[in-house]
Amino acid sequence: MEKKSLIFIIVLYSIFGLIGPIWAQEVELESRYVLSRDFYLEADDNYASSKEAYLNQQTLERKNILFRSLKSFLYARNKLQRDYLGFLINEIENTLGKESIDKLRSWLIWLSQEEDEINQQQSVEDLYNISYQLREIYPEMEADIYLQLANYAVINQRKVIEELTFIRDRLKLLTVNNNWEEEVNQKIKSAEANQDLGLETIKEARIRRPGDAKKAWDSTVVYLNRSQEDLDVTFDYLDEVIKRLE
Repeated sequence: MEKKSLIFIIVLYSIFGLIGPIWAQEVELESRYVLSRDFYLEADDNYASSKEAYLNQQTLERKNILFRSLKSFLYARNKLQRDYLGFLINEIENTLGKESIDKLRSWLIWLSQEEDEINQQQSVEDLYNISYQLREIYPEMEADIYLQLANYAVINQRKVIEELTFIRDRLKLLTVNNNWEEEVNQKIKSAEANQDLGLETIKEARIRRPGDAKKAWDSTVVYLNRSQEDLDVTFDYLDEVIKRLE
């Protein structure tokens, strides 16, 4: 039996603060998203440089440069978020239900409206005001994204459990000594328990500030990884049972 691995499509950037470190998991991405990421990183660097220059010498020229770089940064961040959500929806829409996908699509609409508002601002002060307002809303969007990623991961793991259960039941008919069955059942129960704990962690997390959902997600991933380890061990164990039948 070929061992199967569950691949989580998790591409998350810490793009929810005004300025923050970038982190991501390596996956294959469509070229449009990669370009948006590079555009964002460049805009982030330009903004940081122009801000430092203005703080060192507060001239009108440097303030104008700061205004343009900050506006470009906010636009780049918005585009990265929209492209990421579009990429995510495309990857998971056949797995999650309509309600979950519609929720993510509503954030796409909101981000388009945010872009219009950014373009209307005429001063550095206005851009900072809107960025701080957006910072209050981003945690909710961040929480929705992580929740749907958790749902997506668990749904895929439960499909694997269905396959394992099917194989287990077929093997029971082919083997005389079924002392292996108890260990398989224990691993499956352990995987399901960790899935439940993972979902409970992300659903009940108190999200107030940017980064709170990330902390909850890190705890959720611990449970999902434990579940995946149980499933991998179960595949290996059933594989050994099949080999003994050959």
